Amino acid sequence: MAVFKIKDMSHPQWKYKIDIYVQQLMVTGCCLIHPQVSVLIVEAGPKSMRQYKKLLLQRIKWDE
Repeated sequence: MAVFKIKDMSHPQWKYKIDIYVQQLMVTGCCLIHPQVSVLIVEAGPKSMRQYKKLLLQRIKWDE
């Protein structure tokens, strides 16, 4: 299980990437979206969690 704090999740491309990757990796969880901060809570197996963390921490460019 992992919890991610995301400052701004308003970009539709980010939401799409997160949603598609969740479906592909069969990850479960929820996302709480608020204008100031968003919280993403996910649960997965070890391999899926590694890949999902890599997506959120390295592959998505949050500063764009």
